[in-house]
Amino acid sequence: MESLKRYGYHIDEIRRQKGMKVKTLCEGICSDRSYRRYISGERQLPQSKIFAFCNKLEISPTDFFQTFLDKDTFEFQKIYKLYRKLIEGDIEYYKQEYRSIDEAFLVNKMNQKFYRYTVVRYKFHTNQITKYTALDLFSKIIDYPECISNNIFDFSDISILMDISKIESSMNVIEFPSMKILERILSDESVRYITGKTKNVLPETYATVSEMYGVLNDVATCKKIAVEGIKYSLKHGMNFSLTKLYYLHSWTLFMEGHTEQAYLEAVKCLGNAISLQNEYAYKAYYKLIKDDFKIEPRSFFDMYFNKNK
Repeated sequence: MESLKRYGYHIDEIRRQKGMKVKTLCEGICSDRSYRRYISGERQLPQSKIFAFCNKLEISPTDFFQTFLDKDTFEFQKIYKLYRKLIEGDIEYYKQEYRSIDEAFLVNKMNQKFYRYTVVRYKFHTNQITKYTALDLFSKIIDYPECISNNIFDFSDISILMDISKIESSMNVIEFPSMKILERILSDESVRYITGKTKNVLPETYATVSEMYGVLNDVATCKKIAVEGIKYSLKHGMNFSLTKLYYLHSWTLFMEGHTEQAYLEAVKCLGNAISLQNEYAYKAYYKLIKDDFKIEPRSFFDMYFNKNK
């Protein structure tokens, strides 16, 4: 089992923290060679050996498993922070911090996958690899497109599918299954998430799928999904993706000829970026709105407040 291999890493980490030599830890339990094979994953680590190592390290099995779970949570939070920095455009932070993580010693296979995804995303967005290489690497991480029939997805799966859909749309392919999978994740009640952390990515999924329909000039579907995403985000108190969702809603209203309503939604887009103190997003969407509407977005704010008096 994968978890037993990760337990071996955790045991070795505790050994190093305590300054204990491998020979001392293994005495009376196993050979040095067997221990190395447990750590490398070449040999499965029996639970009886875990208990014996815990006794030698002077920790209870309960404390061992609890610290393992704590480390898993800590690792996810650290990787998630790197992911958020990439999404926010803070490439320098990611560049400085991502090498502090050793994928081989991550205790959870899902964390390994999530970390590997962030590395590929970083290299793609800094032009170290082409979109074709990125698509190939992303696909290998989640077994795409074979995963199209899955009914279970985790945070990494959904994040990677969003990046794949963006690459596929830029390649002018006739059909790209990634967007259909994302639509099914949002609409099919039979789809399940294997971690509660996944809910954090759903607002961005709404935004990505809506954006893809915008690229295809399907204004009606783009608008429908953007509105659903706004409702979901507000209901669950998740405002990070609201900047993009409000922009997409604004764009669809403008395309439908509802100019005044479009301006009011644009104010919400920029206002959300301000509330998040995200200068990068504010400047990016300000320019986007200015280019789309051919008018200075600053003028929308007076209109918004006059409308709501």
